[in-house]
Amino acid sequence: MYAHRVSYLLFKGPIPDGLFVLHHCDNRCCVNPAHLFLGTHNDNIADMVAKGRTARWDKKASTKLTPRLVEVIRKAEGSSRFLGALFDVCHSTIQAIKKNKKWIGVQA
Repeated sequence: MYAHRVSYLLFKGPIPDGLFVLHHCDNRCCVNPAHLFLGTHNDNIADMVAKGRTARWDKKASTKLTPRLVEVIRKAEGSSRFLGALFDVCHSTIQAIKKNKKWIGVQA
């Protein structure tokens, strides 16, 4: 068990199934109970986006996609393998984009 989860358990109480222990301070090593709070996976993602901690496509030299292409992929019909071949990315990347697990800030 991670130290921040142990800290939460000791100082704040049980962690319900399906919830994560999140950090107000954004320091994953922090165990200060005043910095810890409970949330869902979606709460964690929203917190990350709100604080600007998402990867920026324009800072990655190796990226093949742009926000506009991600919009197209989200609207596109066809299998992830077909779309992956079409956009020259792995089919798992297409699946993650369609499930809003990658390129979270880009809306279709």
